[in-house]
Amino acid sequence: MGRRVAGALLVLLTLVGVAVVSSATGIRLAGTPIAVALPGPPAVGDCVLAGSTGPVAVTGSTSSPGQSFGPCSTAGVGVIAGSLGEVVAVRTATRDRSVSTSPADCRPSALEYAGLRPSGDAWTVPGAPVDDPIRWTYSVDVETTWVMQVPSRPEASSWAACVARPAAAVAGPGRLVNAFGGGALPGAYGTCWQSDDLSAGVQMVDCDEPHVAELIALGRTVGSLPVDADRARQSCVGQAAIVLRRADPTVDGTLSIRLHPARARNGRLELSPACFITAADDRRIVGSLVGLGPAPVKFSE
Repeated sequence: MGRRVAGALLVLLTLVGVAVVSSATGIRLAGTPIAVALPGPPAVGDCVLAGSTGPVAVTGSTSSPGQSFGPCSTAGVGVIAGSLGEVVAVRTATRDRSVSTSPADCRPSALEYAGLRPSGDAWTVPGAPVDDPIRWTYSVDVETTWVMQVPSRPEASSWAACVARPAAAVAGPGRLVNAFGGGALPGAYGTCWQSDDLSAGVQMVDCDEPHVAELIALGRTVGSLPVDADRARQSCVGQAAIVLRRADPTVDGTLSIRLHPARARNGRLELSPACFITAADDRRIVGSLVGLGPAPVKFSE
């Protein structure tokens, strides 16, 4: 069946009050057919609103069954009231009415929406030096999915929206938009753990919970030669300054910028490093440090 034929059948199936003939009684029920308009696309930056109950996306209608899109209403800085996700990209149908919804295209859209920039196979922050001896790559703890205009009939859909939400189900997680380019990263999208080291056995937690460390970026040395360990640490500090948007990323000595592995063989870093931040003392940090700016660091009581 061709896509145009399928689309025509879909419209016919959405008619309300069509004459129906009962095979059992032969009674003809008369009515006036009314075409039900299919939902239009949301805008990039819209949110999936709480109260959505099904797979059908309906723009700007909280009473209709399915997912409802609308402006992200805020309750305080960076907090989405009743949001279940954020629209990071919208695609429309091509001439043959097909909409490209490759999973490989949705996540990159979320990373760019967060303010990261692609550089080969890495994702970098705006303002990163081009001559850095470490090739740092950034990410966020995000899940992405394409929401179709008509999920039950993708071939009849004229648009699809890429929706981003934290990997852990959190209502009202905060705005992801431009988090690395002028905003602040909501804790639900950060990578934090309960250790002053980084290993396979660390306990990951939501960054909004009291935690010991937060990942800044993962890296690998540029070229075939190992990097001097001191220069690698300086590179990590430089990345932290960009991400925190502070000339002194230690915030007057209250934070410690860490590199894993902490020790290098013969004074040179030969393994792929990780750059992360901990408190300089035994306190636990609350909230992501990405985009901290001039604000004070929050610690648990």
